[in-house]
Amino acid sequence: MQTKEPDHLYREAMPGQPWAERRKALLTLFESIEPRYDRLNRYLSLGIDQAWRRWAVRSVQVEAPGPWLDVASGTGDLAAFAEDRLRAEGRELVRSDLSGFLLGVGGEKLRARDASASPHHGAAAEMDRLPFQSASFGAVIQGFALRHCEDYAGFFRELHRILEPGGQVALLDMRYPRDGFGAGFYRLYFGQILPRVAGWLGADRKAYQFMVDSVVSLPQETALVDALVGAGFERVESRRGLLGAVHLLVGWKPR
Repeated sequence: MQTKEPDHLYREAMPGQPWAERRKALLTLFESIEPRYDRLNRYLSLGIDQAWRRWAVRSVQVEAPGPWLDVASGTGDLAAFAEDRLRAEGRELVRSDLSGFLLGVGGEKLRARDASASPHHGAAAEMDRLPFQSASFGAVIQGFALRHCEDYAGFFRELHRILEPGGQVALLDMRYPRDGFGAGFYRLYFGQILPRVAGWLGADRKAYQFMVDSVVSLPQETALVDALVGAGFERVESRRGLLGAVHLLVGWKPR
């Protein structure tokens, strides 16, 4: 599957590269680091990444009756928390991801947790070209993939299209804090220490350096909020997590 040297893949997967090249590089990168990805994320974040996912799922407050969609679901970590809630509410979860392979990995993870889970409902698709009917979901969630979007305005318009009136988005991702309490310490850890520790734990250090670079590339919060408003969402806000290390974008489709 991997026919290029890793250095080339990291460069091609960065924002700003032609999407056709970037798409292939992202697929290869995430499929290649999958066996160690979840475990290392637990170690490197001291488990806080799971608390952030719970936060995202709890933030969804909608009465729209439709199923939820987990966009760019990857190995299914966010989907696991959503499944726990939706099963109790009698709702269904649908998953999408650029990689069909990662959808399968996540599906097996959900089946291992609970045989009654419904991980088989999903589609391999780009996040701003979703193969679903309009007004078919009550909520859309996403964890740690917003920075890999080709076109933010187009992505938000697509989410608005597939949501039912009154439906909600909850989009969670890392941020690179530039000011505020603790921001200097976090930048040091995130930019210098984390890739080194990942290498000591047996991960590809360049993969985690790529993660840092991709987080830095995210647009400013005001630009993301404006893009959601421009796509037709209301009550849009960016909720700040620990030291500004994560933000949760939320918004509702008008009734």
